[in-house]
Amino acid sequence: LASPQMVEELKLTDDQAAKIRELIQSSREEMQSVERPNLQEMTREQLQEWRAKREAEAKKQTAALEAKVLPLLNDEQKARFNQIALQMKGTPEVLTDSKVTSELKLTAQQKSDIAKLIKENQETQQAVRPQVGAGPEARQQAMQQLRESRENFEASLLGVLTDEQKAKLDELKGAPIQMMRRPVMRGQGGDVPAQGGLRRAAPRGNAQPGTPRGNAQPGTPRGGGARTGR
Repeated sequence: LASPQMVEELKLTDDQAAKIRELIQSSREEMQSVERPNLQEMTREQLQEWRAKREAEAKKQTAALEAKVLPLLNDEQKARFNQIALQMKGTPEVLTDSKVTSELKLTAQQKSDIAKLIKENQETQQAVRPQVGAGPEARQQAMQQLRESRENFEASLLGVLTDEQKAKLDELKGAPIQMMRRPVMRGQGGDVPAQGGLRRAAPRGNAQPGTPRGNAQPGTPRGGGARTGR
């Protein structure tokens, strides 16, 4: 939010940017104050439980931060903020968001199909992840399998939608914005996004992850948009 790119994208004033930076710093300090256990001493089950709890706490804190930030924005800034927030979310999170499902008018069958795909993907991830720490060669194969599984999963989720719903989803997300990738921490448990970073916006429509839209070259801003890495 306080990055130069977001300041430009939301057209924040200096006063708004300063107040938002203060809120982010306070939120970060609160998160860092939580005692971190020794992950090396945890069993796989304990580690999974800790990660799930950590993720839930992070989502709760993000929601609390947004609740403090939104009152600082005008209506136009709020609208663009909500669009970018959708772009930053993964497809599963977007398609299970109550506001989005309402806007897309998903049927009961579509919601059921999406829930089934999410469950199947979770089972696949859980089956493959133990191989990540089984040695360099096994790790490389596991990471490749996870990437392919994730891409197929994203495509399958979008395949549940009608063309009209896909167009509506693009409309809800607004003009694409390319964000800096979050720094990655390397570890035996796999690559973990570091706290506080930003993710690249998810591809829109039927585009595959990492595929530029239209004829634009990777990293090239579209239509005067914010440049990557600023």
